[in-house]
Amino acid sequence: MDIRQTFFGLAICINLLPTCAHAASLPTDVPANHWAASAVTQSLDNNILSLSETNHFQGDSIVTHAQALIALAKLAKILETGSWHTAASIPIKNKTETMLKQGNWKKRPLTRYALAEVLVRFGDFTTNGLPRPPADANDLGKSEALPAKVTITLASSNPAYGSLTYLAKNRMISANSPLIKPDNLPLHGSDLSTALAEMITGLNDRLTKLGLDANGSSNDASFHVKKPQKKAL
Repeated sequence: MDIRQTFFGLAICINLLPTCAHAASLPTDVPANHWAASAVTQSLDNNILSLSETNHFQGDSIVTHAQALIALAKLAKILETGSWHTAASIPIKNKTETMLKQGNWKKRPLTRYALAEVLVRFGDFTTNGLPRPPADANDLGKSEALPAKVTITLASSNPAYGSLTYLAKNRMISANSPLIKPDNLPLHGSDLSTALAEMITGLNDRLTKLGLDANGSSNDASFHVKKPQKKAL
């Protein structure tokens, strides 16, 4: 299965998600037995989503491109610094693939409930599964396999400017990303899956060493150049 389908599967399989323990401080508009209650609590605890001026979560509201971009950048920053408040990773059931084939998930608008569920699970999976880089790692963020960072044309006064700049600088978003223009159009399943795949690719580059090839060099020629060995006499 395509990695982007896997990410989006986290959102649409709401009937397969187990009920998890969550903090008592749920927003008043989120029922305690709601399928996304734990995700709402964790998304607020990690500050990737926020409440309205009336302290409501408004979980059934449709997410816009701009809102998704800002939340995605917040998640990426937290994961990069290793400050995500994680919970146990819950395996995705095999029925996910069946669910993905029902309806056109790519064109389905996403609610704040669905966004919270996807980003929280993504945060847990990444934190629990991706090791932190060693202190002496000197080749982070230098993979030649990733394209060069995109040029930002968004006005600096735009609320999403800082988020877009961060993702672009760290090659976590492409020029063809559906979020490259953070507007107020609805976020669809294909938009989020593409954006997540690009973000984790850039994040992986910043958190993992390049490694060496058969010649003892990395993909970045400025690091780990293996010196020729002297032949034994």
